[in-house]
Amino acid sequence: MHRHALIQPLACVLALATGLGLLSTADLLREAPASGDRQAAANAGLVRRFYAAANEAIATGDPAALTAVVAPGLLAPAPPGSSGNWPGLAERLAVLHAAAPALRLEPEAVVAGEAEAMARVAVRGAGPSTFLGLPLADRPRPWGAVDAFGVAGGRVVAHRSPVDGLGVLRELGWARLEVERPTGRVIAVERLTYAPGASRWAQTAGGAGVLYLEAGALTFETAGDAREPTLLAAAGLRDVAKDPREITPGRPLKLAPGDVLVLPERERYQTRNAGGEPAVALVLGIAPPPPSLPVSAGPSATPASIAVQDLGDGLAVALPLGEVDVALGRATLGPGARLAWVGGAGPVLLAVESGRLELATTGEAAWVRRGADGARTALTSAILAAGDGALLTVDTEGPAARAAPADRNILRNDGDAPLVALILTIQPAAAPAGTPTA
Repeated sequence: MHRHALIQPLACVLALATGLGLLSTADLLREAPASGDRQAAANAGLVRRFYAAANEAIATGDPAALTAVVAPGLLAPAPPGSSGNWPGLAERLAVLHAAAPALRLEPEAVVAGEAEAMARVAVRGAGPSTFLGLPLADRPRPWGAVDAFGVAGGRVVAHRSPVDGLGVLRELGWARLEVERPTGRVIAVERLTYAPGASRWAQTAGGAGVLYLEAGALTFETAGDAREPTLLAAAGLRDVAKDPREITPGRPLKLAPGDVLVLPERERYQTRNAGGEPAVALVLGIAPPPPSLPVSAGPSATPASIAVQDLGDGLAVALPLGEVDVALGRATLGPGARLAWVGGAGPVLLAVESGRLELATTGEAAWVRRGADGARTALTSAILAAGDGALLTVDTEGPAARAAPADRNILRNDGDAPLVALILTIQPAAAPAGTPTA
């Protein structure tokens, strides 16, 4: 009895899936079955309301509208092991809100039965054809083409959407720096995790730095002998030039997640976790060799209460001269999903946070860095695991730099679980400061 109770709804969903694939567009747009069954028509309307509520959650970040159309369990986090730990419904919508709040899901056609429904979905407003200043040749789809629903009591009680081939691109932060001399620069990135109450004094080396707060709360304070009277601070994506705040030496500045700080060279500063939860910051250093990252300074140095993770890369590369945009983002790719770009006028740094990444490039070989031992190898293709990274460089000087870029770079999820990769780009500034270029 129990077995038949499970098989019957599954058979209905499969039948609906077959119908969705075989019926013409005109047939699908009628939505309700020819029999005019009231329950089926009501379920079709419920599916429409589901997408309206989902779009509201994407636009505002608040999933409250979904509570009227879906069962409470659907808004809970995805259980461990489900679809390779692909995010649950509320989590996916929150990610889409952060990545592309203008995105809309449009049900182009709906087929419904008494306890199930399916919809063919179009995605609108997924974003521009660039990411972190890179011209994209292939980008993952943020939502599946067909959704299946289970319906009971006037609510959606089950939602099944494909995972393979899907992915979300999210820009995290942006800053503008000046490259004055055509000399090699060392690029390096660290992730610092501060325990509650942890603090340290540090000093940027012989070049600029960027601090991005991922999570938690930090206070930032420059030394009284600062060489520069102010720093640029920004709350949120790409607001460094729109919302500059003066930082008075000796006066702490509270940072919130998403804030970006541009650190002038040889600046001494203190960061402190003033909250009750761990704080996570990414620190980028760009400087002439050999030093690149901010170095610990003062009596506290880097205490054991601050965990340091080296994300790479520590190699000297040529950067575009003049103003450059330093952009930080995260790509989350489902199994088989791809991200590809053609060209690019500056280096790209990759750091695999989880999953399995297949990297291929038709340009110069990428410097692949293994997290286990820090070994570096120049390769045109490689499989990277969590902790590994790669640095893709381009010729920023000479005839090659003046030619139209044609190198193709491809990232693909080569595993069965979601791939998460941190991506940092340094590209020539292509628009007035504070204007999005991606």
